[in-house]
Amino acid sequence: HHPFTLPLRPLAQNNPSALAAAIERLNEISQAGIDLLSGTTTTKVVAVWPLGAQRTANPPDHSGGCGNDQEHVVTARCRSIVRIINPNDRLCLARAVFVGLTKIWMMERGAAAERFKAFCKQPQDQHAGPAQEMLRKAGIPLNLQEYSLAHLEILQQSLNHHMGGAGYVRLVVFKKEQQYRIVYKGDGKAARFNICLLLENNHYHYIDRPEQLFDVKRYCIDCEKGVSRWSHWAGCTVVCRLCMRSGPEFPCQLEVRIPCAGCGFVFPNRSCYDYHLRNEAPEEMIRRGNRPFRSICQMRRICSQCSHIIYADQEEKHQRECQPWAQRQQQQQNLVISPQQPAVCKQCKGPHEQEQPCYIQPLKDGGDEEDDDEKHTPLRLCFFDAETSQDEPLQVSNNIKGYKHVPLLIIAEVICEKCIIAGIGVEDRGQRAEGCFAEKPCTDQWRRWCSPPFRNAQGDNTPTPDNIYYNPRRMYFHSFDNDQQSPVDQFLDYLQHHGPKKILGGKYDFHLLLEALHHRSIPPKRLCTTGLKIYSMRLGGNNQRKVLFKDSLNYFFSELDALTKVFALPEDVATTKPFFPYLYVKRQHLHERIRGVPQLQYYQPDYKKAEKRAKLLEWHRQQMNNPSTHFQLREQLIIYCVNDVAILRESVLRFRHLIGEHTQKLDPFIAASTAAGLALTTLRRCFLPENWLVHSPEGGYLRGRRASAESQRYIKLFEKENPEAEGKVQCAQWAIGEAHVEDTGYRLDGLWYRSPPLRPLAIEYMGCYYHGCPICFPVRSQRLAAGKTAEELYERTQHRLWELEQQHGYALHVVWGHEMKERLNGNRELKRQWWEIEYVRPMDPREDCLRGGRTEPFKLHHVCGNDEEILYIDIVSLYPYVMKAREFPIGHPTVLTRETLLNTLPWTRPNNNAYKGLLLVRVLPPTSIRGFLPPLLGYRTHDGRLTFPLCAA
Repeated sequence: HHPFTLPLRPLAQNNPSALAAAIERLNEISQAGIDLLSGTTTTKVVAVWPLGAQRTANPPDHSGGCGNDQEHVVTARCRSIVRIINPNDRLCLARAVFVGLTKIWMMERGAAAERFKAFCKQPQDQHAGPAQEMLRKAGIPLNLQEYSLAHLEILQQSLNHHMGGAGYVRLVVFKKEQQYRIVYKGDGKAARFNICLLLENNHYHYIDRPEQLFDVKRYCIDCEKGVSRWSHWAGCTVVCRLCMRSGPEFPCQLEVRIPCAGCGFVFPNRSCYDYHLRNEAPEEMIRRGNRPFRSICQMRRICSQCSHIIYADQEEKHQRECQPWAQRQQQQQNLVISPQQPAVCKQCKGPHEQEQPCYIQPLKDGGDEEDDDEKHTPLRLCFFDAETSQDEPLQVSNNIKGYKHVPLLIIAEVICEKCIIAGIGVEDRGQRAEGCFAEKPCTDQWRRWCSPPFRNAQGDNTPTPDNIYYNPRRMYFHSFDNDQQSPVDQFLDYLQHHGPKKILGGKYDFHLLLEALHHRSIPPKRLCTTGLKIYSMRLGGNNQRKVLFKDSLNYFFSELDALTKVFALPEDVATTKPFFPYLYVKRQHLHERIRGVPQLQYYQPDYKKAEKRAKLLEWHRQQMNNPSTHFQLREQLIIYCVNDVAILRESVLRFRHLIGEHTQKLDPFIAASTAAGLALTTLRRCFLPENWLVHSPEGGYLRGRRASAESQRYIKLFEKENPEAEGKVQCAQWAIGEAHVEDTGYRLDGLWYRSPPLRPLAIEYMGCYYHGCPICFPVRSQRLAAGKTAEELYERTQHRLWELEQQHGYALHVVWGHEMKERLNGNRELKRQWWEIEYVRPMDPREDCLRGGRTEPFKLHHVCGNDEEILYIDIVSLYPYVMKAREFPIGHPTVLTRETLLNTLPWTRPNNNAYKGLLLVRVLPPTSIRGFLPPLLGYRTHDGRLTFPLCAA
């Protein structure tokens, strides 16, 4: 019911340790001791992106060799790219590699960079001979139309054979269409020299320094990330973590341990130690005007108090926060305590006691979804709609067939924030507000996008519509004339190089974009979904603009054709949405002009409501009887889509104006992704006082008393097996909570004070994952809870048990999780008793007090009689009514424990209940109900289904 999302990550990081660390992070956030193994866990894969070796599994997709007559311009604004031109052949791959080899030869001979620049300016027809010779040595034909990654692999092997073996030269290919990701790099570890190539538009170029392409100080080919002198990605295998050098000869090998008194690190050899003391920049980072570099020793150190690595820019903050580990563990992770001052919460920025939950504070600017860098960033809004054909058959399941939606046309309109304020619309050609930051079409392709793509079939002299014309604020992305030119790819190219900040679309349009992004290996930065419904997503990365997508349907709750009445749009802005034959949209019909309109079945009349169906039948009859009516699909698609985008644009702008006018200039499409989120943001922006409403904490109130379900069941089982201990074992179920060991911060699952001379018995139920069980996790270096290795967790657990027994005088009763599971698997009766044990937990208001999603079918099949009919009744949510007309709790609640309530039982009359609030009780359902009234008591099964049953007893 409350999903926890793991972000997209590289293939190398998708391992059990990463998943375990994510589960531990979830546990820390909730503070609820969640035991995923005791219930039903559902995993949902939202999107899968080709990563790692999968990107090179299809060499024909990464090939190049276009001739001079084809467009192969470099779109990246990077001075380090050497553009390769094929005068009269298709050898761009070999030419680019030859340029890289020339750079290596010049470096080995000590030639200056100016000589290489002069070489790159030479006519490239002089490189044909060396390039052809290189291919001959590798056994690659010279007359191929394209050279793929398979040929690149052969060329790599040839270079290894003729240039000193593997590890000397490595070929690396970045692909522009995949967000400049590496699609190929030579096998093996890091090489001494990397020859970097750029594959763009099926053409190879040479990259002198990838650092300039990604705008970073240093770039590591092996981990495919930007790095610095003193920080490197944790998964890289060719870096020394002590001296921070990287390359084929690293990490540094152990010869003699040399400790450094300055930083506290221990180095494996003299070279590693000496390098970390150097104040000079690495050779590849030396530039004119560079400031003096601090050594690695000056950049970081190990704190003698907490053993954390502290960097130079964190010294002041660390001196304020550094405390012994045991004291830090006793503080809330999200609180900062100042001496003689109340606690200031990092989450809500408000003062409250440590054990109290956060307040929901009013918003000063923007909303929850607004980043700091967006608050003052000017916006360009883009409104788009897509029209698709259904030519390709699709097997949905064994018994269901369908058709795939293939985009034919996307129309997008762009307008900037300043023009909106000045009252300038999309149709106001030639007018721009002062300071308008919407770019003008500056390339031939962009200008072609702005021209309406009307075209008649050969011999058809029908004039084209004159009400749609060239407009620099409106783009047409289509595949009318070439089915290989995807409209979605054209649209993405526009967005990534010229596009706006905010996009408004709807319904399945975003799924079309997601598919194209998947093919380009460009994962969205933030993807907010529920099932197949996409609320919002973001794009932005290396050399890419930041783009925010929002679905207008999440704000309006109505179809596009209803918005003309909702916002009273005038006819000169957008006409009422006409009927359109969606089933007629096929590529073979594009240029065919017919008299009248397509046949009625293409309009799907049987799928429309009675009133709308009647209007369709009357409209279709009139059109077929009108001799002046003609229909060409290409022309009508453009007119229909332009009108749809106009309706969307005007509705969004009017909605944005209305919301801003009444909510202190709040932008609804930046502040929230849904109407519900906008309502909450408006409440916090305009009406909510400070320190009034509180956050219901994850896991409910008294979450410090929570313990795992397994440990609490074992305590109850222990009491059953030891009758003299029944009711005497202090645990999380008691009003005072678990037992605490003074001066240690330790809490015990169970504590039984036995009669002297017996010592108190400390009962500890050890979860194997959290305590590093040596049987369940034989690989002791595997990282488990809190990112600790299994051995570290086990040693800490054993030390804790030793302290409890030797220093505090407890007798120990320790049970490991796998031991209990073995007992249960071998004893059916014991297993039945185990699951019958009632685990009473503290109340979680959000989980226990809200019910929704009535999904139980009370009757699966019914045949109506002569006097019967079947009606569908939708129960409208009572939340808005209750919030408006009923009392609502504010401030911090007074939490009553189970023992407090049990003392006042039994309650036989309403006035016996002296409390006003929320009570977590168990109600025994009746075994039958008189009449035909449905049961209303909700019961959630162990697998999460909400049902409304009667008692089967």
